[in-house]
Amino acid sequence: MRIHAMCAAVLAVCGVAATPATAEGDLTRALPLTEREGRALGVGRYVPDRELTLVDGTDTTLGALEGDAATVLIMRSTDCPLCMKLGPAIASIERAYADKGVAFVYVNPMKVDTPDAMAEEVGKYGFSGAYVHDADESFATALGARTTTEVFVLDPSRTIRFRGALDDSVGIGFALPEARNTFLADALDSVLAGDAPGVTATIPPGCKLEFGDVAAFPAELTYHNAIGRIINTSCVSCHRDDGVGPFALDSFAEVAGRTPMIDYVVKEGVMPPWDASPHGGPWKNDFSLTDAEKQAVAAWIAAGGPEGDPADAAPAPEFSTAEWTIGEPDVVYEIPDAVDVPASGIIDYVYQWVQTDGNRDRWVQAVEVINDNPGVLHHALVFVEDPRKENESDRRYFRRWNGGGDGYFAGYIPGQGATVFPEGYGMRLKRRSWLKFQLHYTANGEKVRDKVRIGFKFADSTPENKVEISGVFKDDFVIPANTKDVTVVAEERIGRDMMLAAFSPHMHFRGYSYKYELETPEGERTLLCEIPRYDYNWQTLYELAEPLEVAKGSTLICTAVYDNTEDNPYNPDPSKEVTFGEQTWDEMMIGYYMWWPIRKEIAPAGGIGMAP
Repeated sequence: MRIHAMCAAVLAVCGVAATPATAEGDLTRALPLTEREGRALGVGRYVPDRELTLVDGTDTTLGALEGDAATVLIMRSTDCPLCMKLGPAIASIERAYADKGVAFVYVNPMKVDTPDAMAEEVGKYGFSGAYVHDADESFATALGARTTTEVFVLDPSRTIRFRGALDDSVGIGFALPEARNTFLADALDSVLAGDAPGVTATIPPGCKLEFGDVAAFPAELTYHNAIGRIINTSCVSCHRDDGVGPFALDSFAEVAGRTPMIDYVVKEGVMPPWDASPHGGPWKNDFSLTDAEKQAVAAWIAAGGPEGDPADAAPAPEFSTAEWTIGEPDVVYEIPDAVDVPASGIIDYVYQWVQTDGNRDRWVQAVEVINDNPGVLHHALVFVEDPRKENESDRRYFRRWNGGGDGYFAGYIPGQGATVFPEGYGMRLKRRSWLKFQLHYTANGEKVRDKVRIGFKFADSTPENKVEISGVFKDDFVIPANTKDVTVVAEERIGRDMMLAAFSPHMHFRGYSYKYELETPEGERTLLCEIPRYDYNWQTLYELAEPLEVAKGSTLICTAVYDNTEDNPYNPDPSKEVTFGEQTWDEMMIGYYMWWPIRKEIAPAGGIGMAP
């Protein structure tokens, strides 16, 4: 298996103690949305300049009102109960950022609100920012505002970086003594620091507004006002100079020169690579394009791919040039022998072992796998395993090391970031463990020599939440030659209450589809994760937006389907009967999952989260 997070993401356990919602979900509470749901709501899109009218009748423009460092747009209604409750808090945060180059612009699209009532609320709460009377609702419509309390954070390029609630202190029918999550302040701090907000969108509880499409793309699509932003968000972490992609897509010239192929891979769903169906989830790390983004790319290409005005472009994303993204590791282990990778041909898996030092067990806070030549390393998997090579094909041995706490520990695949656990979470590395490196190289036309290294950073104390990776597997199956739709099912009874956080199925070239289901002790079955078209090249970690509490006695059911015919273009030899084995021409059936045990007296909180 490869724990994979495309776009150089970081695996982390985050502490937002709220259940993520869907973008069309409950409007009563300020719940965080996933990054992809935020993009579907317009996060990352350009807001063109426009004419506006202030409440006193003065004509102006958005450009004339924006701040040097950031601009906050705040929807308002003079008689919405939640607007009134949030008035003092909004005025307070406006004062807190007054000297930081942040402009606050209040937007009232309510036809029933009078100019006198709007002017009265400005004085009542002490708002200092411009107050826009959006009498024809055109500005709120362009933003796709959802409620009367929604706030938008724009960076200096007039790109939406956050939209949602001020905080979670109030909702429909309730109010808290103080906010647990300060979404607007957190987003502003990130934008001022040049970073992406950790939460890019939330449900904004308030009086519902309906203005059609949410934050639609500009009517005239150009590279700089729309398409480059999509590429920067979803493609350039791999496709850039010094990236792991085969070519760069970090400029208009690079993108314009490849529009036929871009059009094809986007329409076919080949890129960005995301294989989970809409069933199951929702997923924290879903980096697939939204339908609107796909349509925008297709329309732009069909229009001839106009460049547009460079002034409309968002700043290019920045990437770390450090050798280790986790910082300097506490300890580094490297394979003992460099691997000579030929310029062409098929390369068998390479196995090497390294024994860790230390006389006590340690808890891993962060782990990262790197190598000298990313262009030739298809993947590197690191297992905790005794180096008994003579038992490599012994199913009993496989069953031993795959169970319990031993087995898969860390991995590398192009585009994957480090695994990072915050305070309170970690994985155990037992003392004097043997690390088994499974290396899969692919020739790229150049003979090179490569070495792989793994770096660990350790926690200072035993974490409360002990993260483990386990696998539901079957190793006694037979896939007949020239046979399609061969189904293999494996089940595992859950022996303790746990939080289930992420999934990663593992098969080889005959693998066609895979799914995880959960059956409760009462017999209720739920689909957790479905991969309708499995792709061996992209064995993604499918990470739940919020970990799922699973009761002891439940059963995790994994179903794999194989295609051992010539209709499968990846099949190395459809005339061969296939059984379990570690080489790619053999097959595997493993349903890896990430979890940690829970104690009933401790309320579960947090989740596994991807951060750029």
